[in-house]
Amino acid sequence: MMNGRWLSQSEVDAMQPVAVINQTMAAHFFGSENPLGRQIEAKGFDEKLQPARDVHFQVIGVVRDIKDYGRKCR
Repeated sequence: MMNGRWLSQSEVDAMQPVAVINQTMAAHFFGSENPLGRQIEAKGFDEKLQPARDVHFQVIGVVRDIKDYGRKCR
């Protein structure tokens, strides 16, 4: 964790709209500003509702980027 915190069990149980994002996403959406406490919008996220509903997530943490080289074939 670079900044902030992980989701709590109570947030998961209550399905609260909070998010932990990676550093690239933080830089893309918020530049050099601190993203903690800010909101990101996911268009059409809640597809159970018709029409699908946009959801705003509060950023509670930022993690480092990881490198994913995909699946290795043998």
